[in-house]
Amino acid sequence: MNCKNCDETLEHGAQFCNHCGARVIVEPFTFKYVTQDFEERFLNLDRNLLVRTFRDMLLRPKAVIDGYIDGVRKRHMNLANWLAVAITASGLMIFVIRNLYPESLDMTWMVEAMGESQKDNPFFQNLEQEDPTETMWWMEYQAILYILMIPIYALLAKITFIKQKAYSYLKHIVIVGYTQSWLSLAMTLPVLILLPFGANYMKMSYWVILIQFLFSAYVYKRMFNLSFLGIVWRSLLFILIGIGVYLLLVIGVVIFMMVFGAGFAAQG
Repeated sequence: MNCKNCDETLEHGAQFCNHCGARVIVEPFTFKYVTQDFEERFLNLDRNLLVRTFRDMLLRPKAVIDGYIDGVRKRHMNLANWLAVAITASGLMIFVIRNLYPESLDMTWMVEAMGESQKDNPFFQNLEQEDPTETMWWMEYQAILYILMIPIYALLAKITFIKQKAYSYLKHIVIVGYTQSWLSLAMTLPVLILLPFGANYMKMSYWVILIQFLFSAYVYKRMFNLSFLGIVWRSLLFILIGIGVYLLLVIGVVIFMMVFGAGFAAQG
């Protein structure tokens, strides 16, 4: 028989093509085949790559990240598969929340927290009147937002660690990608466990943000072998840079609306 990918002749009993290296597939296309193919391509449970990557990102993140950058591909999951698993887990969590526990998206508690002075605020009035699943429509696009935030976080990190010449912007993308994916996987199971007990997802999200910040600081501390004061200083610098970039974006949007908004109004 010939290889289905490059059409070269295969040796008898070959499991891989000697020409292109593709796996020789002879089993019928069944549900069992699909599940085995998914496990082999993404999870690699036979080599414990998923568990090993999750464990080592917690215990020795530098080995995982530098290993991928240096071309090591057999010890841990590569970044693309790691991201895919994390996005899948996050998508599953959002599906469960929106369809089984929509009450966990309720944000009316914010009205009580803000006090009587905000009772007439239109924003908080809408929170009390609208369906939580409609208010949180953006959660359907969380996977896209998740991907888009990685290069933004990496840019802020590159500016923060500008003196670390050995790590380019692309390498910071790898660091942030592995870190954010670990956080997504680590937070999914606890959230799913707490939801049946009446936990509010929106309240938990504040703790998730705090854990996200602390774990990211921990990873960078291990990556660059920083002291405690060193990572505290750079964490504060990261926050200041982030606030500065955010303010610049807001100012840019306002100027854009003033310039082009006036032009559109004149045309109208």
